[in-house]
Amino acid sequence: MTGNEIFTATNRENMKTIYGATGNKAFSELEADETRQRLSRLEDALTRETDENSRERIRRAITAHRERLKQI
Repeated sequence: MTGNEIFTATNRENMKTIYGATGNKAFSELEADETRQRLSRLEDALTRETDENSRERIRRAITAHRERLKQI
């Protein structure tokens, strides 16, 4: 609408929060798709990372994303 990416992202997050909480399937599926995409990128990053501290942080993030997908 305005071309402002921050405004757009903020409103998208607000819509997911509000409509997802009311059980609106479209927004719940949107959040699930975005979570799956992030999870895929994290799994790719885990295969490339060599530092063990970084690998552990990525593993925790992967676990959190998988848990979020179960909640959605």
